[in-house]
Amino acid sequence: MPYFLLNNQKINIENYNDDFLLLKRDQNDNLRDEYSLTKIGQVIYKSDITFIDEVIATDTEICLKLNNSFKEKDIQKLANLNYKSELNKISQNSKTFLMPVCFEEKDDWNTVEKQTNKTKKEIIESIVNLNFDLAMFGFLPGFVYLNGLPPKLYCARKSNPSKYVKPNSLAIGGPYLGIYSIPSPGGWNVIGKCAFSLNNIPYLPPNILNIGDIIRFESVSSEKLYSIQNNISSITAYNGKN
Repeated sequence: MPYFLLNNQKINIENYNDDFLLLKRDQNDNLRDEYSLTKIGQVIYKSDITFIDEVIATDTEICLKLNNSFKEKDIQKLANLNYKSELNKISQNSKTFLMPVCFEEKDDWNTVEKQTNKTKKEIIESIVNLNFDLAMFGFLPGFVYLNGLPPKLYCARKSNPSKYVKPNSLAIGGPYLGIYSIPSPGGWNVIGKCAFSLNNIPYLPPNILNIGDIIRFESVSSEKLYSIQNNISSITAYNGKN
């Protein structure tokens, strides 16, 4: 099986149905660092490799959709990319954003408190004192997966998803915090409402933030949340990054 080494970690390259390549790391490798697969996927996406039409990156694998120009020998081009330099650029260009969030609604707090064996106050205090890095986008337009949740706050997704989750809901799903940018059904445990959408439709790409950016949360009252929303248009404006 072809592979290459990055920071002494093995990246395996597998063929899948002739039309795709899958890049995976050894199971023992740490997936949440400056060499995460989502960031490696971003490097590949921004490269000038012509045989790749699409890059779909998650924390566990990268799927590369190939076009007709692909030859088996082209796999070496993936190994030859200057990942360290490009990943350093991602780190250097990352921005930190403060996101106001209201935790006052009931939402799924009973479930979260039961699963974590923590009180609502303890959970909120943990969340507002942590940095969360943007790991990836999906499964909905503008949906954001955030790394940085400590294991003591992990919560399993719902066995019976909710039929409706409000836009800008902050939720816990397994090891991630997530933000629903649009209303939808959802299986994550909702714990709060964010002040701003991270969706930038109809612009392309529709995402305001980039992979590698950092989000910090501040707890605000419902009155403060509404005041912020009525006076400030976006998270970039709130953080003075327009």
